[in-house]
Amino acid sequence: EVIKMITGTGNILSGKVLVVDTLRSSFYSIAIKRNEHAVEQAMKLKENIINFDYDDFCQSTLSEGIKQISSQELSKKLISRDTIQLIDIRESGCLDYIEGSVSIPMSRLDKNISHIKKDIPVVIYCDLGINSLITTKILTDLGFDNVYNLTGGIEAWKNLKENKK
Repeated sequence: EVIKMITGTGNILSGKVLVVDTLRSSFYSIAIKRNEHAVEQAMKLKENIINFDYDDFCQSTLSEGIKQISSQELSKKLISRDTIQLIDIRESGCLDYIEGSVSIPMSRLDKNISHIKKDIPVVIYCDLGINSLITTKILTDLGFDNVYNLTGGIEAWKNLKENKK
C-alpha cells in the first residue's frame, strides 16, 4: 500500500481490509470505518505506550449495522417454530450443527447465493461467529435485509445446550 501511495499507482485500500484466500485463489474486501476515538487515544498516549488501552484501540467496527442474534434468542425462535433459514457457513465435515440448518460453506457462497431466502429471517453461523459476521456483512451489502449473525457461533450454541442439561 505504501508503494502504491509513493508511486501514485493503483487503488489504495484506505478504509478497507483485503481478505485473501490462497487455498481457493479468491479475495474480497471489507469496508471498515475509522475509529476516531481510538486515533485520539493513540495520539494522546503515544509518549506513554504502557498505559495504552489496546483492546479499546482494536475494537472492531465490522459489526456496526449488522443484525445479531444470541443463542438464547435463536433457541426461543426455534422452540416457537418461527420460520427461519439457518445457514452453516463452515467447510464440509463439521460434526456439530444446529438441527434444520443448511450447509453453504463460505468459500462457495457466491455459487449458492440463490439458495438463500430473502423473504424470511436468515441466521448465519460458523464456529465462533467471526466468519459468519463477515458473511452477514457481505449478504447485507448484497441487499439481504433480514439476515442475522449468530453471536458466538456454534460454540455459543453448544454452551447454551450444555447449560440446559
